[in-house]
Amino acid sequence: MDRSELITTILAFVLVGALLYRKYAKGQQNKTGSDTGRNTGPSFTSHSRDDDYEPYSKK
Repeated sequence: MDRSELITTILAFVLVGALLYRKYAKGQQNKTGSDTGRNTGPSFTSHSRDDDYEPYSKK
């Protein structure tokens, strides 16, 4: 393997590593650091909006 081929191969691996780092490692910091705003739908909680509603009370 020639010296220029070796340098080209190493640079390609470094570039791929940097792109993967930017995509995955830095993306994880954004998800854990703050809310991404993707949860725009209704939030499902164990509490109902009408607190007086009892399902088996026959009201």
